[in-house]
Amino acid sequence: MRIVSLLLLAMMSLMAACSSPSEDEMPRLSISADGIDLSGSALNFQQSAASVKVGVSSNSQWRVSCSATWVEATPAEGSGNGSFRVAVSKSSVSRSAVVTVSLVGNDNIRHSFDVIQRVSQTLPDTPNTEPNQPAGTEDNPDDGQDSPDDGGDDLGDDDDSNTDDGTTTPPDEPNTPEDDDDTPSADEQGDYSLIDELDELGEGRYYIGGYQKGTLHLATGGLTSVNHCKTAVFEFGTDGSLTSDETAAEVVLEAAAVENGYYIRFADDGYLTAKASGAGKLQFSGEKSEYWLYSAHEEGGFVLRQSGDIDVKLIISQNAPSDVLRSIAGDEDANAVIFLKINNPQ
Repeated sequence: MRIVSLLLLAMMSLMAACSSPSEDEMPRLSISADGIDLSGSALNFQQSAASVKVGVSSNSQWRVSCSATWVEATPAEGSGNGSFRVAVSKSSVSRSAVVTVSLVGNDNIRHSFDVIQRVSQTLPDTPNTEPNQPAGTEDNPDDGQDSPDDGGDDLGDDDDSNTDDGTTTPPDEPNTPEDDDDTPSADEQGDYSLIDELDELGEGRYYIGGYQKGTLHLATGGLTSVNHCKTAVFEFGTDGSLTSDETAAEVVLEAAAVENGYYIRFADDGYLTAKASGAGKLQFSGEKSEYWLYSAHEEGGFVLRQSGDIDVKLIISQNAPSDVLRSIAGDEDANAVIFLKINNPQ
């Protein structure tokens, strides 16, 4: 009987051991730099080429990924406790990227961090001439064209042009009836119209996105595991139509108390803000906090910079694992953000 009891006890112990894996058998992963946890944080570099060692603590195989070509991670994979080195090339512009470390065969266990490279911007010397003043006019004090009566000379020219045939339009008369603000533009005839200029922007319902290599990406709402806003590819037709296999997230622009300042409210998520400078810092809030300041982009569209103490911009990025709406540091070059206005609310 004693022998049977001992056998039963041994079998129960064996079954318990098989059903309850030890801590060492559970997959685990952590990353650090200089002994400090790196997950969700950032590595900061100056403009010169440099590298940093990142430590990995794991009991499984792991790999490192980054879509940015200017960031090199070596080795790109390993097993167990180890390390890899993140290196950046020399740069003339500020930029950022996301590096992800994940377990092989178990992509749900992963950690990401930002790589931020900042370049100091030197402002050009201020010219000696006044703004909009033609060069050299300060050397001609006797020239009547530089006198405050310049405007009178212009009026005289207008009077001369109207003395004979009377066909010249008076200065205060509208040029053409086609300039009437009530005349709709061609792209306003469809369900959606492209808004990429400041004088076209106002409060209302929109989709937000941008173009990368000629492809339109619109935000679909929600945040990824590294705090980027998800997007999908859409086709915008010349007739104002919009087609995709996905559904764009409706956003509402609410005017702030400053010129060209708007809050961005995602209908299903809340107000879009950034909690820190750099990539992967977006967040949604149920309350209004920081708005976004809109300025014209040199290639058309808008540059969006958050108000407040956190200097951050909003872009459609190719540095993330996929094209997403994400944040970057305020001193980085920003690409254009555009809006599609919803003309026919349901």
